[in-house]
Amino acid sequence: MNYSSPHASFRTRCDQCSIHNRAICSRASSAAAQELQSLSRIRKFSAGQVILGERQPGGFLGNVVSGMVKLCKTLEDGRQQVVGLLFPSDFFGRPFEDAAPFSFEAATDVEICVFERQAFESLLAQYPEVEHELLVQVLTELDAAREWMVLLGCQTAREKVASFLLMLLRRSNLMGCEKAGKPETQIVTFPVSRKDVALYLGTTPETVSRQIQWMSRNDILTIIDAQTFAITDVHRLAQTAAHEEWLDQLSA
Repeated sequence: MNYSSPHASFRTRCDQCSIHNRAICSRASSAAAQELQSLSRIRKFSAGQVILGERQPGGFLGNVVSGMVKLCKTLEDGRQQVVGLLFPSDFFGRPFEDAAPFSFEAATDVEICVFERQAFESLLAQYPEVEHELLVQVLTELDAAREWMVLLGCQTAREKVASFLLMLLRRSNLMGCEKAGKPETQIVTFPVSRKDVALYLGTTPETVSRQIQWMSRNDILTIIDAQTFAITDVHRLAQTAAHEEWLDQLSA
């Protein structure tokens, strides 16, 4: 792990922030928004840098602004398990606790909007609407984690890989997905290595590669490079993942 320091922090105006309408500040009153802006700083981390270490005291928390963050757990034998991914607008850190049971690591180059933990805790007590929005986000993340546990337990390897691609596509749509060529073709990029994807899915890198090759041969996607894919048939991807009900969310 790379524990080197982040790039220098700086302020930014909240109304110019790309996640302003989706993060915990989205429902803040004018007074709460001003307080959040006065407390916040933007920090940049390079891919591979540890943002918060596992079970290490963390003096700050906040929202992912750009890039992706992976949550990692170190096993007793020293191996590292990827247990979650955070996307732009997702909250990281542990209010009211000194340390988290896992580490937060930059999966890509990331920008994060950070708050000093104790100051943020005081703000939550003062502005219930911010606390409410944080609770909603936490419960949504908990629901997603439970759903993913069920999927990992009952899906085939092909369904797991297709579900992972579909999850990335859903999150990309929330952020304004990138198009490639014809409008129905959408770009998806693995935010972590295939090894990390395999750990996240409970399979092997070779299995992940075989399933991607199968989807390429069956015209579900086009392989741009080892990490980037053009999804050419979203409906068949959803069918492969056994999640056709997600199509409504993708077309919303």
